[in-house]
Amino acid sequence: MPIKLDFSKTQDQTFDLIEAGRYPAKVDTAEEKGPGASGFNYLSVKFKIQDGPAANRNVWANYSFSPQSLWSLKQLLIRLGTHTAEALAKKIDLDPRELIGKDCVLVLSGKASDAEGNFNEVTDVLEAGASLEEGASAGGSRGW
Repeated sequence: MPIKLDFSKTQDQTFDLIEAGRYPAKVDTAEEKGPGASGFNYLSVKFKIQDGPAANRNVWANYSFSPQSLWSLKQLLIRLGTHTAEALAKKIDLDPRELIGKDCVLVLSGKASDAEGNFNEVTDVLEAGASLEEGASAGGSRGW
């Protein structure tokens, strides 16, 4: 049966890229989803930018539970200050709610893709208080 929809009052919207750079942010939501393309579940994290011209804009990043990808989730947990490297040297029970409200600095890149449109990619998550200056040491990289 066809679905009846009325688009006559719908306004077109576009997504304006946030300029590539570093932004103070806070974890707004964190939840397990999946499975993803890898066949593994993943942690979906929504960050909210806290200051500047992009204040209150949202940016998302996913962290796969695939064994070869867990390093990026480990790095996130350490940088958010929810876990130490020592605590993550063994199996843990992760409660994603522990991440909500944690401060950090996001490193964003702007990407353009004909297939998916424009989007911002979180290329790194740094400790709260990390420099917002581009030339400063990133303290690591998501590796992509």
